[in-house]
Amino acid sequence: MKFVIALFAVLTLLACVSCVNKEQPLPEIAIWPNFSQAAITYTFDDNTPGQSLVALPLFNRYNFKATFYPVVDWMTDWTSFQEAALNGHEMGSHTVGHHNLSKLNHEDQYHELSTSKQILEKKFPQSSIFSIAYPYCVPPTAEDLTGRFYQAGRHCQGHIEKSTPDDFLQISSIMVGSEGELKTAADISAKSLEAAETQGWLVLLLHGVGNDGGFSPIDSVELEKSLQFFAQSRPNFWVATFSDVVRYIRERDNTKLNIRKIGRTAYELQMNSELENELYDLPLTLRWPLPKNWEAANLSQNEAVLSASVKVIDEQRFIEFNAVPGAGAITITKDKPASK
Repeated sequence: MKFVIALFAVLTLLACVSCVNKEQPLPEIAIWPNFSQAAITYTFDDNTPGQSLVALPLFNRYNFKATFYPVVDWMTDWTSFQEAALNGHEMGSHTVGHHNLSKLNHEDQYHELSTSKQILEKKFPQSSIFSIAYPYCVPPTAEDLTGRFYQAGRHCQGHIEKSTPDDFLQISSIMVGSEGELKTAADISAKSLEAAETQGWLVLLLHGVGNDGGFSPIDSVELEKSLQFFAQSRPNFWVATFSDVVRYIRERDNTKLNIRKIGRTAYELQMNSELENELYDLPLTLRWPLPKNWEAANLSQNEAVLSASVKVIDEQRFIEFNAVPGAGAITITKDKPASK
């Protein structure tokens, strides 16, 4: 009789857990951080003088990060870009000598990709040289060569990239400046609104800034106006480096969620990913519908408190928070109302 009672209790508990899981769906992972409508990335090629003298101060002023693709043999001002890297800007490869890779033999293509990465990693020891921008918008002829050294490659197909690119080694960008499709801040703003319609990724390709002699220059006033637009449009647009956007996409698409009740007023959320944790450690934004009678919740991951905010959407209360996949289970507990 005791065995039957114990078995009944176990079955009842399992049924309750199953019921809870059905009532409490898995969190939603945002397409872009903070549920922004689109991702925006400024990429600069060729290390022209205006990039360090004009562009970098503007990005720092508006607290945005950009991606720079210097040509190793053309670099004359390592110090400015080293300071930029320390401040969170991304450095990527634009090869050693800016040759058309398709016109080089396999050995020379290998040299251009591998040597530029090695030199840049020595010059920027705190940075991972994550991506490459192809000179003249021409990838190497060997399809697997880029992937041997880089996680992603920027191409120049001229369209807004999807929220998940078909090929991370040929991500589309759109030319900016006098020779490009987007010549003014108004052009950039309009294209960003277009990206928001599809929740896409707008990668901007820039060279010269002002009268610095670079290809397809953008006027510094227009560059600043474009940054002002995004500063005033937070959080509708996520302005981030090329590598951060790629990392967010891959984490978002490769993270598996599992949630279970661990007490009367507590849940445990598992965020599992097979990606390399040291490289893919960017927080994802999640939104979870609060159980009935919950006004708010407290969250922690590996005993570290996670900041969270309550959102009300169509009369349903949600908890919105950021957490890193693979960094440990997340505990969600009902927030006790303040005592009166």
